[in-house]
Amino acid sequence: MSLLNHTTDTSLIFQKMRETFQHRQKLVNDPGNGVDILSTFPRFLDTKGLVDQDFTLLFDDETSSRLLQKWDVFFKPNIIKEASQLTSTPELRRLVRSAESPPESDLDEATTYNPEMASLLLLLHLLPPPPGGPKSPKVSAWDAVERLVVFHKSCCSLEEHLRNRQGRQPYLLAVGRQKSKIDSFYIVMDKHLIPCQANRSLGAFDELFKAHFVFNVSYDVALVNFYTFLQTAVYNIDVGKMKETPRVRELRARLLNHTVVAFFEPPPNPALFFNYKGTYSIVLSAVVDARYRFRVVDIGGYGRTSDGGTLASSKFGKALQNGRLDLPEDRLLPEAEHLGCQPHVFVASNLGSESLCQG
Repeated sequence: MSLLNHTTDTSLIFQKMRETFQHRQKLVNDPGNGVDILSTFPRFLDTKGLVDQDFTLLFDDETSSRLLQKWDVFFKPNIIKEASQLTSTPELRRLVRSAESPPESDLDEATTYNPEMASLLLLLHLLPPPPGGPKSPKVSAWDAVERLVVFHKSCCSLEEHLRNRQGRQPYLLAVGRQKSKIDSFYIVMDKHLIPCQANRSLGAFDELFKAHFVFNVSYDVALVNFYTFLQTAVYNIDVGKMKETPRVRELRARLLNHTVVAFFEPPPNPALFFNYKGTYSIVLSAVVDARYRFRVVDIGGYGRTSDGGTLASSKFGKALQNGRLDLPEDRLLPEAEHLGCQPHVFVASNLGSESLCQG
């Protein structure tokens, strides 16, 4: 531990943090030890990328990369579309305009976040805080924004900001001259500043989400719907085990609008069959030839598994990947001989979008 806390060799820091990962997880998951994990492992406070490393060790590379891979190409445009149907207010219209804008477009720079952050905040408006109770007054979506991300002018003191904030749940501190031009991001937790490796809003938020798992911190009650959607719909963590409100399940079903065959809860491992629509199902896959004749049928894949994952783990998918399907040789296309020989393809649907699988 002494070497870890005093070395200036970044590669050695990452190595020692990997070696102490299991010990660190025991500490954060033991509610009775009272250990300040950021004091015990202070390298989180001066070495960027350690939160991402611990999250990847906790899950895997595929899970760790899902938000950055899926957000811009799939979730962002669909969230903008859904948010455009909400009751219009000047503030909401400004967020939609920002989310729809190209990255370098002219915005109201002093009051509007960049397109990436604006799209995340639109999701918060689609999944607002749950109703308040007698001891917890209702929090609006606009109030909840301040629990997710706080803008801090780069000319102001970070120490003063920490002194004036309360609460343990982590949030993102965006530091810059104006909201549309953020210079750096920090995760704030227990009055500590954890520097983000990413300099983009989406990457910084990815680290913020991961910090909840790395440090075993519960979601802010006002953001529980927002985070639960990201956990189950984007990162695919604990699908079927995580308690979801009807609003979360409905939005997930609308955005991930595939056809499923539902059935009653199967024993003995129901979580394996629990899908993104909040029902239990099995995956039915088939290959049909040019005359609509079934050539391959695969029935019984777990409902929680994506279509792409089901294909990759099936005998057909493995044979396709390994080149063992005895497919015809590449051929010239009629009236397109200048393109050269082209491979045969499988036309695939319900793999997130209409696509082609090369044979």
